[in-house]
Amino acid sequence: MPSHNTRLIRLIGLFKLLKGVLLIAVGIGAFKMIHSDLTDVATRLVIRFGLDPGGRHVGKLLLETANLTPDRIRA
Repeated sequence: MPSHNTRLIRLIGLFKLLKGVLLIAVGIGAFKMIHSDLTDVATRLVIRFGLDPGGRHVGKLLLETANLTPDRIRA
């Protein structure tokens, strides 16, 4: 029974490590995007994935990125 618990604890630890690495990567990406045109980046991603820019959800995302300022990203 102890080996099962040890594997479970290691699995939980690995999961938390992966979450931490992902969070650090997102933070670094956010800092790099502070002085870039986020609307342009979002538009290129929408086109690359073949989404409809006029769609309800995608259009809302593009409008929200247009309202982002460097100060709001830092916050």
